[in-house]
Amino acid sequence: YPLHFARAIDEADLVHLQIPFPIGEAAVALLERRLADKPLVITFHADPGLSRWRALLSLYRPLLSRTLARADRIVVTAPANLESAPSLAGHREKVRVIPLAPDEHFPSVDVARRAAELRRELHLEGERVVLFFGRLSYYKGVDVLVRAMVGVPEATLVVAGDGELAEVLRGMVRRRGLEARVRFAGRVPEADVAAYFALADVFAFPSVGASEAFGIAQLDALRAGVPVVNTALETGVPFVSPHGVTGLTVPP
Repeated sequence: YPLHFARAIDEADLVHLQIPFPIGEAAVALLERRLADKPLVITFHADPGLSRWRALLSLYRPLLSRTLARADRIVVTAPANLESAPSLAGHREKVRVIPLAPDEHFPSVDVARRAAELRRELHLEGERVVLFFGRLSYYKGVDVLVRAMVGVPEATLVVAGDGELAEVLRGMVRRRGLEARVRFAGRVPEADVAAYFALADVFAFPSVGASEAFGIAQLDALRAGVPVVNTALETGVPFVSPHGVTGLTVPP
């Protein structure tokens, strides 16, 4: 990575780094002289001190602090991501808030037609659909959502995405007798993303950890006109879909 980064620096007028990304920050430290006359902009997505990796922060903090000090501007994606990030405490004067945005590309398929096809493929005809769309990771809270479905007999949950907890979640569904009301769609092709949001009645965004700093999938739901149920994390998640405006915000 540092070799590719060095070549890119030579061709660049400005360098933009996404962090936390220890390899990238190490490359900035190694190539400090090469970067001397290049403006450095950082997008700071989430504070590692608030994640499950915080036990390693004593090793990582010097590298992180050095990179933040070197930056000319630091971007966060929501106001709460500045307020809740201890790593940014000494750099607030150069922080700017620039929210993320959905891709501007338009689907190449007829979204309504494809959504109707997916309803048939997933056996959802006549069903009210709760959609989860994202990586099946520890901080996404899909286990909370599966448990909640026990109390929502009038709806079917579609879990679109894959990840390290896929089999754990399938086991939860079997143990709770929810096989008839939870569908696992697996990894979704890019061409089908808009259709999955079009078939949903509600988009559930049940994240439980501060590693979820924004939740760009919420923007896809809002663009499709689908209300969002998100969680009251101390990050940018409730900023994307405000309570009582485009959906509901509930405790994690």
